[in-house]
Amino acid sequence: MAAQTVLAATNFVPGFEDVPLMPGLSAIDEPMQFDSPGGRIIETQTAGRGSVSEVIAFYRETLAELGWKSLNSLIYDRQGERLTLSVGEPTSGRVEVRFSLAPKP
Repeated sequence: MAAQTVLAATNFVPGFEDVPLMPGLSAIDEPMQFDSPGGRIIETQTAGRGSVSEVIAFYRETLAELGWKSLNSLIYDRQGERLTLSVGEPTSGRVEVRFSLAPKP
Protein backbone atom coordinates (compact mmCIF):
# COMPACT_ATOMS: atom_id res chain seq x y z
CA MET A 1 0.00 0.00 0.00
CA ALA A 2 1.58 3.28 -1.07
CA ALA A 3 1.51 6.37 1.13
CA GLN A 4 -0.72 8.11 -1.41
CA THR A 5 -3.24 5.26 -1.10
CA VAL A 6 -3.18 5.55 2.69
CA LEU A 7 -3.70 9.32 2.55
CA ALA A 8 -6.56 8.87 0.07
CA ALA A 9 -8.51 7.12 2.84
CA THR A 10 -11.43 9.16 4.10
CA ASN A 11 -11.02 8.34 7.79
CA PHE A 12 -8.21 9.64 9.95
CA VAL A 13 -7.60 9.43 13.67
CA PRO A 14 -9.49 12.40 15.18
CA GLY A 15 -7.12 15.33 15.61
CA PHE A 16 -4.56 13.96 13.15
CA GLU A 17 -4.56 14.93 9.49
CA ASP A 18 -2.17 12.19 8.40
CA VAL A 19 -2.63 9.17 10.70
CA PRO A 20 -5.23 6.84 9.15
CA LEU A 21 -7.91 5.32 11.32
CA MET A 22 -7.73 1.54 11.17
CA PRO A 23 -10.91 0.07 9.62
CA GLY A 24 -13.25 -1.04 12.40
CA LEU A 25 -12.14 1.67 14.85
CA SER A 26 -14.10 4.79 15.71
CA ALA A 27 -13.59 7.75 18.04
CA ILE A 28 -14.57 7.42 21.70
CA ASP A 29 -14.23 11.14 22.49
CA GLU A 30 -13.07 14.45 21.05
CA PRO A 31 -9.31 14.83 20.78
CA MET A 32 -7.43 17.03 23.24
CA GLN A 33 -5.13 19.36 21.30
CA PHE A 34 -2.59 21.90 22.49
CA ASP A 35 0.18 23.90 20.93
CA SER A 36 3.25 24.22 23.10
CA PRO A 37 6.50 26.11 22.54
CA GLY A 38 8.10 22.75 21.68
CA GLY A 39 5.35 21.63 19.27
CA ARG A 40 1.87 20.22 19.20
CA ILE A 41 0.34 17.84 21.72
CA ILE A 42 -2.63 15.65 20.76
CA GLU A 43 -4.40 12.83 22.60
CA THR A 44 -7.43 10.88 21.47
CA GLN A 45 -9.02 7.47 22.02
CA THR A 46 -10.64 5.04 19.62
CA ALA A 47 -12.27 1.64 19.98
CA GLY A 48 -13.79 -1.01 17.77
CA ARG A 49 -13.41 -4.39 16.15
CA GLY A 50 -10.02 -6.01 16.12
CA SER A 51 -7.22 -7.27 18.29
CA VAL A 52 -3.99 -5.88 19.69
CA SER A 53 -1.97 -7.78 17.08
CA GLU A 54 -4.13 -6.41 14.22
CA VAL A 55 -3.69 -2.83 15.47
CA ILE A 56 0.08 -3.25 15.78
CA ALA A 57 0.36 -4.76 12.29
CA PHE A 58 -1.83 -2.08 10.68
CA TYR A 59 0.06 0.84 12.20
CA ARG A 60 3.50 -0.73 11.70
CA GLU A 61 2.79 -0.85 7.95
CA THR A 62 0.91 2.40 7.43
CA LEU A 63 3.00 4.64 9.68
CA ALA A 64 6.24 3.44 8.06
CA GLU A 65 4.81 4.39 4.67
CA LEU A 66 4.06 7.87 6.01
CA GLY A 67 7.60 8.46 7.21
CA TRP A 68 7.28 7.48 10.87
CA LYS A 69 10.33 5.65 12.26
CA SER A 70 9.43 2.75 14.56
CA LEU A 71 11.22 2.72 17.92
CA ASN A 72 9.16 -0.32 18.90
CA SER A 73 5.72 -1.64 17.93
CA LEU A 74 3.92 1.19 19.76
CA ILE A 75 6.27 4.22 19.58
CA TYR A 76 7.10 6.18 16.41
CA ASP A 77 9.17 9.30 15.69
CA ARG A 78 8.94 11.73 12.79
CA GLN A 79 10.14 15.30 12.28
CA GLY A 80 10.66 16.12 15.96
CA GLU A 81 7.43 14.47 17.12
CA ARG A 82 6.76 11.23 18.97
CA LEU A 83 3.56 9.24 18.42
CA THR A 84 2.72 6.68 21.09
CA LEU A 85 -0.06 4.09 20.78
CA SER A 86 -1.56 2.42 23.85
CA VAL A 87 -3.55 -0.66 22.93
CA GLY A 88 -5.80 -2.82 25.10
CA GLU A 89 -8.46 -5.48 24.66
CA PRO A 90 -11.13 -4.86 27.30
CA THR A 91 -13.49 -7.46 25.80
CA SER A 92 -13.16 -10.26 23.29
CA GLY A 93 -13.23 -8.98 19.73
CA ARG A 94 -12.95 -5.30 20.75
CA VAL A 95 -9.86 -3.21 21.07
CA GLU A 96 -9.17 0.26 22.49
CA VAL A 97 -6.39 2.43 21.09
CA ARG A 98 -5.12 5.70 22.56
CA PHE A 99 -3.02 7.95 20.31
CA SER A 100 -0.65 10.44 21.98
CA LEU A 101 1.50 12.89 20.05
CA ALA A 102 4.05 15.17 21.68
CA PRO A 103 7.35 16.82 20.85
CA LYS A 104 10.17 14.27 20.84
CA PRO A 105 12.04 14.28 24.16
